[in-house]
Amino acid sequence: MNRMKRGTLADLADLTGELEASIDSPFQTSDSDQNQSLGFEFPASPCVPGEGNLGKNLPSYSTFLPVHYQSEHAYPLVVWLHSEGANRDQLNSVMPEFSDRNYVGVAFDGPDQRSPATHSSQKNWLQSSNTIEAAANQVALVLEHVGSRFNINPDRIFVAGQGAGGTMAFRIAFERPELFAGVLSINGSLPSTLNPLSNWRDCRDVPVFWAHGRGSKHFPESNLCHQLRLLHVAGFDVTLRQYPCKNQLPKQVFGDANHWMMEQLSKSGANIIG
Repeated sequence: MNRMKRGTLADLADLTGELEASIDSPFQTSDSDQNQSLGFEFPASPCVPGEGNLGKNLPSYSTFLPVHYQSEHAYPLVVWLHSEGANRDQLNSVMPEFSDRNYVGVAFDGPDQRSPATHSSQKNWLQSSNTIEAAANQVALVLEHVGSRFNINPDRIFVAGQGAGGTMAFRIAFERPELFAGVLSINGSLPSTLNPLSNWRDCRDVPVFWAHGRGSKHFPESNLCHQLRLLHVAGFDVTLRQYPCKNQLPKQVFGDANHWMMEQLSKSGANIIG
């Protein structure tokens, strides 16, 4: 697949102007616009289950350990927020696509949402004040607990997600910027409600990796344009990759994301096994 665009926000100024011509109206994104799966199957790789719900507020979670995990090495950590309808077991498939040896990974389930159409429930990341606060608190608790079990570098933690999980990854990174070395959103739009950029002076130092399917009907390019412009004005450092596809992004997105995370770590002088 072709690599469409990449760079800092300064480098993306031309792209912003190019895309703005297609804007009809800003922020026409709903929760359902951000919840599509990548559309391919990953090879299986075993995860290490969490130790259950050990406290009143600590969620059950799963962790992924890299090949030849070395307890004396402080690893970067990827917090993965699953797409709509999936659950924390998606970590089992995603982490080997990022890298099977560079990171420890952790994931927990989003809350259940009942679908009026199917009369069934599925796990999703709702953009309500209660859900956002709960997710941010749960991430902090999981980070503390995982850090007590494995050797994690607390300054090298990334939050990432797909679709609705990508939108929630933005939200959590902006709510708790002091926790993260970067945020990655795979075909997930910027949150459009409850003032996600109200804390922009503090959170704009969190680097952003944004992957987008250029033909996506659920996250249109016009929405991407407007949201990219907001981040540009706020002074965020964004790496944008667009792929010539719709909602089913290619596996290459994970290789690109891994390369980006390695770049962030190399800037800080971190030593990586891999």
